[in-house]
Amino acid sequence: MKQMCLKKRLNKFVTLIGAFLIGVLLVNGSVNAGEVVIGEESINGEIALIFEAVPADTVSPSFMHLPEDETEVHLEVKANFEENNSYASSEGGFVPYLNVNAFIKNRATGEALQITLTPHLNLVDSFHYARNIDLPGDPVSDSYDLTFFVNPAGLFKVQIHADFRINLGGSIIESQEFTFENVNFAEVFN
Repeated sequence: MKQMCLKKRLNKFVTLIGAFLIGVLLVNGSVNAGEVVIGEESINGEIALIFEAVPADTVSPSFMHLPEDETEVHLEVKANFEENNSYASSEGGFVPYLNVNAFIKNRATGEALQITLTPHLNLVDSFHYARNIDLPGDPVSDSYDLTFFVNPAGLFKVQIHADFRINLGGSIIESQEFTFENVNFAEVFN
């Protein structure tokens, strides 16, 4: 009798694990659907940046973000430490405290939008900088020029110890600007 009860529990457990794995595969399979990689850059071979747009998402707290039904794309910048970086940080680790802004200009209409990307967290990308946006013009047929401004944290966000300042300078990075021209977001909507 005990063996039969144990067998039933094991079958339930295996069924639950199987359902969980199928759910994970379905979610991960659809996560990359609609992703547009705008570009990839490196800051001095130490920090990898990936600029991308993904489908709209619900972000909390809701009062700080456009609702998903008013959002056309979720603009993201992944900032991660590269291998053998000078910061003594783990490869792939999130680079915190950056100030990330974007200027988006519709090539057809000239309409423009300037936004600040804030730190976000999800299960797919972990920490990243992002913002829900409503693109000016027609996001499916229009093309855009995007300029991202990646700046170091202000002195009141990160205090720097003498060993870092002496060896690497007074901030995490120098201000950076990355421009991508003629970007189309149609893939986000497919």
